[in-house]
Amino acid sequence: MTHDYQSVAEKLLEIGKPYLTPTLSPEKNDFTYDGCFWVTISGSGKMLGAAGVKLERLGRERVSDYWKRIHQRQYPGANDIATIKEVSSLVDGRLSGDVVYFGDLFFSPELRKLKAVEDFGRAALYHAAITWRANQFYAFLKDRDLRRGFGFQLGLMSCIPRAQVWSTPAPETRGDHEACCYSSMDDVMNLAELDTGIA
Repeated sequence: MTHDYQSVAEKLLEIGKPYLTPTLSPEKNDFTYDGCFWVTISGSGKMLGAAGVKLERLGRERVSDYWKRIHQRQYPGANDIATIKEVSSLVDGRLSGDVVYFGDLFFSPELRKLKAVEDFGRAALYHAAITWRANQFYAFLKDRDLRRGFGFQLGLMSCIPRAQVWSTPAPETRGDHEACCYSSMDDVMNLAELDTGIA
């Protein structure tokens, strides 16, 4: 785990990740030590993979309003058109209060061959759960990654398809094909108990 946000960004670029999403980019955020960290994995003296983890204390603000607000700033549309056209009605009923966002998961080609997504993802999830005791934990996953079972591998047990609908044209790397995968704190604790039993 590291809080050296700029160093992670530079090392990810070195191993082939061409960008960071605005939510986890050190160029677009003033992260605090208690509000964000990166989980990394290294070998042979270099970083092989990483994922960003960020606490979002929303209080009374609805998640749908929060997403619309931050994405409007991060991906401003032309002619003042709203960047997010619609958020699924399921979102606000399932995510609220203190939520933890996971993003920018990336593995080098060498690491992908080891099929380490599940071990890595669960380690990041459990560390976030112990650190913050948040209400829910979530990530946006593309359809192809859902079909590969990444949601379960990351420990995110529930899914809201088309969680947010983007105005046209959608920003590069984003789109309506993304689902919001999430777990509650109880889900995470139950999963940890299951994983401990399997181990």
